[in-house]
Amino acid sequence: MPPEDSGVTKSFSTIEDLEQSEADMSSKERTRKYRERLNADPVTREDILRERRKKYEEKKQKGKNDPRSVKSLPPSKQDTLREKWRNAQRIHRKRKHELDAVMNLTPPSLEVSLNEDDIAPPINSSTPPEPSVSSHPSTTPPAKPPLMESAL
Repeated sequence: MPPEDSGVTKSFSTIEDLEQSEADMSSKERTRKYRERLNADPVTREDILRERRKKYEEKKQKGKNDPRSVKSLPPSKQDTLREKWRNAQRIHRKRKHELDAVMNLTPPSLEVSLNEDDIAPPINSSTPPEPSVSSHPSTTPPAKPPLMESAL
């Protein structure tokens, strides 16, 4: 059985086979193939782009493509639109705040900054623990490093 996508263009014996094949494709695949055909020939591509620009300019002249500003709307519609924006922004801030709360799972009680003295030293079994520093340094002598054996 041959692989499904071998990179070779399929040939179709009938129009029905071609239509059936295109029907099996997803919208994304059909769009990709369409764009590949358009972009394959530079002359055709330039013609299509020229047509699009022409249609855009025609719509622009008629005023159909003009994005309307809030100031161009009547005051009642301005108010409703701005209210919509405020509600959307409120919802956005609420969701962002909730997401930040989930991402930062440290409880407020643990957010107190710890001093270096409060942190316990790591336990390492290979070296003896260092003596704690007391207010009277003369009472406990500093620990000596372990002797190293020389390898000959």
